[in-house]
Amino acid sequence: MEMSFKYDVIHSYHSADDIQQSVKLGVEYLKDLFRKSTIFEVFLYPDDFSASRRPFYTGFNESDNLFIEGDKTIENVDLKSILENLKVKNQLTLHIPVNSSFECNTNLLKFKWLTCSYKEISSRWITREVLVNLKCTHMQFHYTLLEADDIMPFFEKWYYSDDTEFTILLVKTDKSFAGINFDRFHPTQWNPEQRGPKFLYTPDFAVDCTSGVDIMRKDGLLCTVDNRINVLIFAVWHNRFHDVSGVSRNR
Repeated sequence: MEMSFKYDVIHSYHSADDIQQSVKLGVEYLKDLFRKSTIFEVFLYPDDFSASRRPFYTGFNESDNLFIEGDKTIENVDLKSILENLKVKNQLTLHIPVNSSFECNTNLLKFKWLTCSYKEISSRWITREVLVNLKCTHMQFHYTLLEADDIMPFFEKWYYSDDTEFTILLVKTDKSFAGINFDRFHPTQWNPEQRGPKFLYTPDFAVDCTSGVDIMRKDGLLCTVDNRINVLIFAVWHNRFHDVSGVSRNR
């Protein structure tokens, strides 16, 4: 395997017959070169690997952040192998079609952020059971099959718990959550003296929560549920007044 540096990118030149070995050697070289034991980000593009080149994450067993991108549906066995064998510490992004039949052991998932954002077919494996068992603090699902009856158990689990880490669930759907009802939790309208108008999702992305309803948990932790057309936002205000002065995107 030969390597060259250009435009802050390391280019690897290898035979098509030794991709896995090249990846392994390349990762080991970089970890040794920069004296780092932990990999910060990994980008996987399964479309570029033939079925005979599995697994395609040879060379590392953990990463802070993992991004999986592609246009072809990732095989259940491949995604299961990745999620159950790689330790992703912070964020997993699935920008790739995923089968609705996909299942994995959610108890093995340790990341805090989960985003499934590929058109209409990356979130359909997120069922009610999967959602309730996820321990992520930040979740964003595009075009799920979840309905109002699937969201309520997740909300109730948080409401009756002492969980102080969960932060936000953002769900986009081609359906509607019109049947969802929070009346028994004594919801109130936004009070600008109680919390700010916008919720900071990422450093450059804030969500306007002025039209949502606020619900107070018994320990004083406040949340907002904003049920819009095709979008549901469930956000917890660990900080009641977010600084959104540097935000470039609002929703």
